[in-house]
Amino acid sequence: MANRQFWRVTILVATTVASPIGCGDRPPHVAVQSGDVTPTGFHHHDPEKLLVGIFQRYRAAQSYSDHGRVCLVYDLDGRQQRQWAPLSVRLERQNFYVQAYSLRCFCDSTQTLCWIKDETTDDFDHQVSVRPAPKTRGDWETLTLDLIFQQHLSAGLGGPPPQLDWLFAAEPMKLLFDQQHRFEFGSEQSIENRRCQSVIVRADAKRYTFWIDMDAGIVREVELPSVFASPGPGSPPVEMTLTVQLSEATFQPSTQPPTVDPLPNEPKFVDRFVPLPPDEPDRSLGLTMNHELLQGLGAAGRPANVSLLVCFRDPQVSMALMELLSYWHRQLPADMASQVRVLELRRPTADQTLTSTVLAADPNRWASAFGSSSGGIGVLSKTGELLWTQPGLVPAELPALGTIVADVLAGIDVPRRLRGEWRTAKDAYDMEIQRRYRPPN
Repeated sequence: MANRQFWRVTILVATTVASPIGCGDRPPHVAVQSGDVTPTGFHHHDPEKLLVGIFQRYRAAQSYSDHGRVCLVYDLDGRQQRQWAPLSVRLERQNFYVQAYSLRCFCDSTQTLCWIKDETTDDFDHQVSVRPAPKTRGDWETLTLDLIFQQHLSAGLGGPPPQLDWLFAAEPMKLLFDQQHRFEFGSEQSIENRRCQSVIVRADAKRYTFWIDMDAGIVREVELPSVFASPGPGSPPVEMTLTVQLSEATFQPSTQPPTVDPLPNEPKFVDRFVPLPPDEPDRSLGLTMNHELLQGLGAAGRPANVSLLVCFRDPQVSMALMELLSYWHRQLPADMASQVRVLELRRPTADQTLTSTVLAADPNRWASAFGSSSGGIGVLSKTGELLWTQPGLVPAELPALGTIVADVLAGIDVPRRLRGEWRTAKDAYDMEIQRRYRPPN
């Protein structure tokens, strides 16, 4: 009972802790507590059996904690970039606290509270999911029935915290132990001043490397298969390496309560997360653009019924989106394509060659007009009204863009329609929040 109260008080008085997202170096080496138990009976000469024994140790543990985070490394314009996100787990019998990217999940054995720490979505509009506490470790999976919880738990390229699978799954890393996969010992290295042995798993074309502290019988790092992904909107994919660093991992119980991020201000308690409505359309939609800005478009020739403008402060992003939109434009029916023009607005330079689709313009002014600090794309009518804008575009969104353009050509008041659709969605969202209300204990 004392331990339960210990954790409950923690969540009520928690203070904000900065999450280590951004650039930085490996955290300083910290020696594992001397109380770690030296594992015995592991099959040191068989890498596969060694991993099985290690994961069984997690499954049987009553306590576990780490300061885990996932590190993403890639090269961009010849410079190495590093990004970090939290991926930590704290377990004390039936109590646990998980930090996975923007998701926070806290269980004090009487209830489970889940919330999202993300300023860009107002901490997911202040929602806090209230669920019964899992009765057994195996009941953890009931939380993943909430699809929004599941999406945020796996939101990063590193996937969900692997520690959860080791601690809660009936058969940890079941898919890894396939007869077709190869297990082998790799090199040794010191991590947090501890001697660690690597076990390499070759799963088809993918490679996983587990760095195991052989004295403590615990995983210090996991190197995940590299991925190819875009580092930003419009940027081409690059190879990225992923490492889960489980700093200060230990099975020793802690005498201190976990440091928990606070709940959102004015929390909306619900029995499961409710999908957010779309963003409210920008107030500038439907307004005629500044006359001086419109004059600059005159170099493109006679105005089209619809102008699709691309303008980003980063010229590489603009060029990539122009390539995508030019391809989209070529796929339009001839009668529709003739009424649409795609223009790139770029800061003039001494060696710039202007064309009928590339115009000299101040990206800062157009970015402000689009309501984005970095730029975006916008749809203008023949008379210069801003009808639609978005901070970026991916191929999957091209059909929606086609619908916008078709509606404009059909004479539909697109800004008015978008505002009406948003209000309907917002009202439905507010009603669902009320219906899903569940008070915390």
